[in-house]
Amino acid sequence: PILAIIERKTKKDLEGIRYMKKGQFSMAVASLKEALGADPRNESILINLAKAYVKNGEPAAAETYLKELDKIYPRNEWATDLRGEMAMMAGDIAPAIELFQKNIAYNYKFYHSYVNLARAKLTLGKRREAKRHLQDCLRINPYYAPARRLYGKLLIEDGHEKAGKKMLQIHEGGDSKYGIKQ
Repeated sequence: PILAIIERKTKKDLEGIRYMKKGQFSMAVASLKEALGADPRNESILINLAKAYVKNGEPAAAETYLKELDKIYPRNEWATDLRGEMAMMAGDIAPAIELFQKNIAYNYKFYHSYVNLARAKLTLGKRREAKRHLQDCLRINPYYAPARRLYGKLLIEDGHEKAGKKMLQIHEGGDSKYGIKQ
């Protein structure tokens, strides 16, 4: 299909996302669960509910919703990435790295996994590899803010203060959604 029209059954999902942005994760869970009751096969609600559970410190509950998402969309990049984040939180760095690499191999433009892969490599003390993953990400999307923030921080820590500050400045100083000054 070229176009799909989807009927919004409730605005509880939007409310849940607003709660997440405010850091009110238990409220987000409640709203998103209510939204899921009205639309149980909604991928966006499922992934956001899983994220809210992770942020609320309930990764086992998150996995329940990730499994439901797998039934609808088995190769969802956000689900794979979130599983990698959950593995990192549990201290399972090697499986996390595998998940992030799998995501990048499946969709090389899934920028979030590059940043998470870099974070995982930093956990192992592999700074050079972490920087390389961030550089790979920034070659594809030079204005991806999470990659710019982490890479800029690493450059400053490595004594390249001018380059690091420039990396951070472009991110912070832009007026457009890409961080480019208008």
